[in-house]
Amino acid sequence: MQEYLRQLKIYIKDIAKLALPITTAFVAMGLMGIIDTMIVGNYNTDQLAYIGLANSIFVVLFTIPIGLLQGVLIKSSQKFGAHKFQSTGKIYNEGRIKSTLWCSWFKY
Repeated sequence: MQEYLRQLKIYIKDIAKLALPITTAFVAMGLMGIIDTMIVGNYNTDQLAYIGLANSIFVVLFTIPIGLLQGVLIKSSQKFGAHKFQSTGKIYNEGRIKSTLWCSWFKY
């Protein structure tokens, strides 16, 4: 039982190391929206409505690529774990191309 708890503790530590930067990035994005709202709210209510609209569009455009890349991460990790490195590279390259196309589509 103690061995299981020790392994679980190590596993949770490893996950926390991976989750901390991701969580920090998402919290920072949320704080950015809140701070923008606070600053603009002090000046003009019409501008506050525009900021709300822009934030809702930004969230959609930000989360769709993340969702797509999560699929690439899962599939490439499965292939990597199965030692199918050729397939891993193929999935990675397809995801990179599609995410680049997605980002370039909204570039202008």
